[in-house]
Amino acid sequence: MRGPKANEPGLPELKESIRRRILERTGDRIRDLEVEVTEARIEIRGRTASFYIKQLAIQGTLDVIGVPTTTPIEVNVQVEREPSSEPR
Repeated sequence: MRGPKANEPGLPELKESIRRRILERTGDRIRDLEVEVTEARIEIRGRTASFYIKQLAIQGTLDVIGVPTTTPIEVNVQVEREPSSEPR
């Protein structure tokens, strides 16, 4: 990723913009969401109950950084079944 220009957000602002957009896109359905942004890559971490929500997180990131992008996006969102509230 190229460094931010004067009229573009810096890395902390970009990180927060991506985080907010992911929360909007996913309806806050990623638990333990973490976003890390460096000049070399973007990493998204967290847990969710479906691959669809994981895909929404990727799309939210692309909404912010634009398409096409040469920036590697590393998505470490674990898809796991939510604990059932029903007794067994």
